[in-house]
Amino acid sequence: MNMKNNNIDFYNRNSVDLFAQYQSVSFQSIHKGWLSLVSMPPESRSLDIGAGSGRDAKALTGLGFIVTAVEPAKLLYKMGCSYCENKVEWIDDVLPSLSQLNDRTFDLVLVSAVWMHLNTNEQQASLTRIFELLNDNGLVVITLRHGTFLDGRTSSNLNADVTIEQAEYLGLTCVFNKENIDKLNRSSVTWQTLVFAKRGVKQ
Repeated sequence: MNMKNNNIDFYNRNSVDLFAQYQSVSFQSIHKGWLSLVSMPPESRSLDIGAGSGRDAKALTGLGFIVTAVEPAKLLYKMGCSYCENKVEWIDDVLPSLSQLNDRTFDLVLVSAVWMHLNTNEQQASLTRIFELLNDNGLVVITLRHGTFLDGRTSSNLNADVTIEQAEYLGLTCVFNKENIDKLNRSSVTWQTLVFAKRGVKQ
């Protein structure tokens, strides 16, 4: 397993509390910085990787997207699926393989509060897989959590410059890079949002 088993077990054991925590902060407050970059036609396809409570997935449907949510923690999966009221397709899958999505492509890929659970090799493999799933002129949004966990979850040190370099090597252009305070007011945690664009080949 990639996003280590102990982390997925943690999300299952604490699904009720985590669901409430995620729902206590709005999609707009977390993601408003990059939303102005989205100018896609209605019924564009979006992929929410590590969808958790379904907060972001449901909000994306409100923006006109057809949304697929990926969540490997089965209890959060069930809660998120119920919250989204059949407006979102839910899939049990995990980075970097995303093996259930072989025949899919997307216009927007959101990877929020997941990257820290991947080691360096998994991050690079995940970028490659996401690039394969992304349509030309599509966007990838990755949020990086800076700060250690004190609750048993494991995480890797994140280096935005390395992530940007790896993405650009694949053909993804960084179009947004911003650091923010933690919306849950944890002084030891900060966030950094990276947005990459997959430029179509000019004819």
